[in-house]
Amino acid sequence: MTGHTGATPTTLPQDAWHAIVERQIQHGVTNGAGHLKPGSVELHKYDFRHLEPLHLKPLFPAHILGKASSLIEHSTPARTSPVWQTPPTGATIRPVLATGSPLITIGLTGGIASGKSTAARYLGSKGAHVIDADLLGHRAYEPGTRAFGEVVKAFGESVVDADGNIDRKALGAQVFGKPEKLQELTGIVWPEIRRMAEAEIERERAAGKVAVTVLEAAVLFEAGWEDAVDQVWVVVVEPQTAVARAMSRDGSNEAAVKSRISAQLSNDERRAKSDVVIDNSGDEAALLKQLDAAWERVTA
Repeated sequence: MTGHTGATPTTLPQDAWHAIVERQIQHGVTNGAGHLKPGSVELHKYDFRHLEPLHLKPLFPAHILGKASSLIEHSTPARTSPVWQTPPTGATIRPVLATGSPLITIGLTGGIASGKSTAARYLGSKGAHVIDADLLGHRAYEPGTRAFGEVVKAFGESVVDADGNIDRKALGAQVFGKPEKLQELTGIVWPEIRRMAEAEIERERAAGKVAVTVLEAAVLFEAGWEDAVDQVWVVVVEPQTAVARAMSRDGSNEAAVKSRISAQLSNDERRAKSDVVIDNSGDEAALLKQLDAAWERVTA
């Protein structure tokens, strides 16, 4: 999962004077650091300060760029400003701030009562810019948006309330128990949420002030947004613990919670799709300790 190429920025932020070339090693190789096993990650860090555009390309080793190099440089009078069209074959190029912190986007996901939102708040307290996909989902329904018009066209004027807003209860009644209708709705709303999330991610990258952006999204896998981020982190909890927590937190009915959990991806399915797995079966201190360790790895 490491090196999701869809998240490679189009423009290197002005304050990012370094870049990391990161590639997944598919076969065992030997370099100056010793033998790298298949599946490990090889990192190359380059300093762009005081370099003219034409001096950049030779810095990238041939075994990374190969014959398919797609690195194109442009410059401004004040400072070199490389532009990446697509990453080199087998590698992800991601910039880092002048301080040395990487500019990285994390997709944070998890099931019901997993502690995903607690994790997002904690990462925010450590300096990450957090994007809440649920909040974007509410914005997607606002009058005047593309999704608003498509929802009304697909489900009729009956889903619009007296104030001209989408009546979520009326809309929910139309899709409840109807998988094909639910798929039609998510096919309208999910792309709009992704569009807004990617626009916000790019604004943060361009500003270059925050090293880590977190996209918190319960439906990250279901919506196919893995390629919108650099890494996927999942918070997992054993189903029986999730049931107990949801009942305590929301006063939910046990059968209803179990039904919702059974309709979700399993923990094993989520683990298989993730770069970092946070096990929240213990207490909050244990959760935060894991988050601290994962944070240290991406910001080192």
